[in-house]
Amino acid sequence: MKSLIVLMVICASVVAGHWKAPRNSGMPYNATCINPKRDAGRCILVQECPIVLATIRKENLHMDDISFLYQSECGKLKRKSLVCCPNHSIGTSAAAASSEEASSSFDTSNRVDGSSTAKLDQWKLLPTPGDCGVQPSYQLFGENVTKLDEQPWTALVHFGNLPYETTFECGGALISSRYVLTAAHCVIDRSKWSNLTVRLGEWDTEATVDCIAIQDYNEFYCADPAVDVPVEKVFIHEQYARHQRPQLNDIALLRLAQPVDTTAWIRPVCLPERPVLPAADEVLILAGWGNNGC
Repeated sequence: MKSLIVLMVICASVVAGHWKAPRNSGMPYNATCINPKRDAGRCILVQECPIVLATIRKENLHMDDISFLYQSECGKLKRKSLVCCPNHSIGTSAAAASSEEASSSFDTSNRVDGSSTAKLDQWKLLPTPGDCGVQPSYQLFGENVTKLDEQPWTALVHFGNLPYETTFECGGALISSRYVLTAAHCVIDRSKWSNLTVRLGEWDTEATVDCIAIQDYNEFYCADPAVDVPVEKVFIHEQYARHQRPQLNDIALLRLAQPVDTTAWIRPVCLPERPVLPAADEVLILAGWGNNGC
């Protein structure tokens, strides 16, 4: 598993897997549904479904457990997940629980709805504060644990010789709806440009869809699938010193073939509005898909 990590700041492991799309989606509360085990049920809140609660509360979640949770999701109620709960598992207190849980203090005020998109102003070269640097989050975790949507501008750069190769050997950062900033040494080989692709909205490179179980809140949380965007043009810094050590001006811009829409999982980072040199003892943060080493 290779999940997004932030070096020098966090060491975290997550559980994820490869799953099919949910059987039900966009259903209203209390609608009839079929759960992943093909049992008839109703689309209700997680807290009303003992079988889903028992899965979330397991000490060690396995791939099958996460798959079951993801495929059980059937809709949303005030941004909280609804699950297809089999009739034999629905408790008699479900009706009472629904009014209490629907108005719970589960903090979603800073989160952008993952199903909605917004177009950045394509006439501007760079987004303005408010359109960039936003980290939407449920704010459920402590400072030392990676959030699923904590780094929505991180990008993976694929430059293999095969168009459907799944390895990614370089990272980057989305800086506008059309441009990704990366290292020049990653794209200096022009022979690889024909299959140059950027992946956005990724967290765990080994999972088709990223989900996490939030045990303290009896919830689970899934991201939209990552998207792959072809690169239209490469701009390498004109003063890139490839053969020097250290390599100076190791910077490149990748122009995407089409603009990307911002979501909870894809959002550009802000660049400094004026030249800024960090202090010699300033600690910087590097995000990427390296080895954890914890």
